[in-house]
Amino acid sequence: MVYVQTLLIPFDPKCLVIFQKISTMNRKNVYYQSRNTMPNIWPALVDVIIATLMILLLFMIIQHISFFLSDALKRIEIKNRQGRLVQMIKDMETTGKIPKDTIQCETIGDHQKLRFSSALLFPLGKAEIPPDRMESFKFLDALGEILHRTYYENRLFDQIYIEGHTDTTPIYSKRYPSNWELSTARAVYITKYFLKHKILLPSLSDKRFLGAAGYGEYNYIMPNDTEEGKAANRRIEILLVYSER
Repeated sequence: MVYVQTLLIPFDPKCLVIFQKISTMNRKNVYYQSRNTMPNIWPALVDVIIATLMILLLFMIIQHISFFLSDALKRIEIKNRQGRLVQMIKDMETTGKIPKDTIQCETIGDHQKLRFSSALLFPLGKAEIPPDRMESFKFLDALGEILHRTYYENRLFDQIYIEGHTDTTPIYSKRYPSNWELSTARAVYITKYFLKHKILLPSLSDKRFLGAAGYGEYNYIMPNDTEEGKAANRRIEILLVYSER
């Protein structure tokens, strides 16, 4: 038979307190060590945020440059079309169909004005071409040929507005009580002439493209205090509106 002898040590409550303190200190050491050994992710996170912002900024810059270049290319393309119309007028002058320097071209953005003296077509105070003024009809036909070819064949522009203008000299006529009626009647006469001779064909256009208006003496280009200024203000303007292709 084996006898096991148990060694009994007297229990002291103070020892329990000491053991508890030691255990607590060990747990704290483990916690602090674990905190100190955790990886620091903040620098990497900041780098990711900065990189993302840089990519967004670069995308915005590229988008802005792309928009600017696209707009510039569209404007250049419109300028080229406007230049082709001016060249056609010069070709007409070279062939003698249009007297030289009778049509002035003014280009502002996507608008282009063809300006000529109303005296080329109409007698003073009148809004119809007399039947015996063959040179006036030839001029109007040549102008109509330019508009027809550039609009229907080449599609250079999209809208046509025919405008009449006068000087400040009052008109005394039952038919035209004021320069408003005279300038409007001249614009309408030219428009109807183009329609009657099938120079302009509304049936071939799927959108609004033609208009006529009179401005009287209120849209002058030179002061009306000289005969030269008044002669310049008595004019017809054909406004051409260009759109992007």
